[in-house]
Amino acid sequence: MIGKLRKAIERRLSWRDVLSYLAIASQRAWSQWRGTCALRVKAFLFGVELGSGVLACGPVILGRWPGSRIRLGAGCSLISSSRRCTASTLYAPVRLRTYAPTARIELAQGVQLSGTSITARSRTVSIGKDTMVGPNCVITDSDFHAHWPAETRHIEPAFDLDRDVTIGANVWIGMNSLILKGVTIGDGAIVAAGSVVVRDVPAHAVAAGQAVSADAGNTAVIVKMIRVIMIAPLLICLGFWLNRFPEDQPEEASRVPSYGTYNFSTFPWFAILFIVCIGINSLGIIPHQAVSIINSLDIFMLTMAMCALGMETSLEKVRTVGPKPFLLAGVLALWLLGGGYFVTRFILSLNL
Repeated sequence: MIGKLRKAIERRLSWRDVLSYLAIASQRAWSQWRGTCALRVKAFLFGVELGSGVLACGPVILGRWPGSRIRLGAGCSLISSSRRCTASTLYAPVRLRTYAPTARIELAQGVQLSGTSITARSRTVSIGKDTMVGPNCVITDSDFHAHWPAETRHIEPAFDLDRDVTIGANVWIGMNSLILKGVTIGDGAIVAAGSVVVRDVPAHAVAAGQAVSADAGNTAVIVKMIRVIMIAPLLICLGFWLNRFPEDQPEEASRVPSYGTYNFSTFPWFAILFIVCIGINSLGIIPHQAVSIINSLDIFMLTMAMCALGMETSLEKVRTVGPKPFLLAGVLALWLLGGGYFVTRFILSLNL
């Protein structure tokens, strides 16, 4: 306190500046103390699980259906007061609500909500570690009414149409965004303010738009994968060309299994497998959970492969092979950067 007073004197702040700061600090402290106490009492009475260090500024609406679960990890922050909210005023306080015994709301460590409404009617809404949700966002797992027939829409709840909502770690969701049922947002992604998200958002992608639908969600994948897709056929053609047996091939090469005039032992089969996997995944027959496990395993195996490649490489080997690999790498880089740019521009211009 003395240090802050000394800084105020050094900056020659007026008494109005000091009074304004004290008002802001006192309002924030009072709102946080009152909101946190009220939240802990409600959580104890309603069976809501709170981790250590959970803070609330302003009132928090809790509604837990019998048998359902609402869990807030350590260090979560729930902002329900416009005085405390930095980016905007809040239309309503934070609201966490379940409507069936199967419903779950899971907030990991350090999640920050500001006037956020999270409704889990019968499925699970989960938010990963240190994710920030901007002011006045809505996250829900349901449409709450059947689509058809129209005559019974007002009385048919259609619980079977509810879908999980999964938001990864370190995600930033901009203010006034709407996250609808069945959406998965990958780790580190950004959802721009005012977006309506109805399809998955890949990890570390930026989703923006009045309606982030299938086209917008898939565009992020196209932009990130188009260069990988382009290199597959080039590697296949290169494999056929480089692995043909020349006429003056030594006798030792006859020991390598071959078919016709090609050495299939060094053919780039991973490129073929890559194209096959694209086709299988496009059919939608692999469960989402299995795809997530495969992706995690793939990241681990790729890391190990790069480590093994690094252990097998040395400056002496680089000097021995000469400049040809570097020339080939330069050609591939131009192909991926230049060709990928024009192909991506063409795909995005189709407006399909």
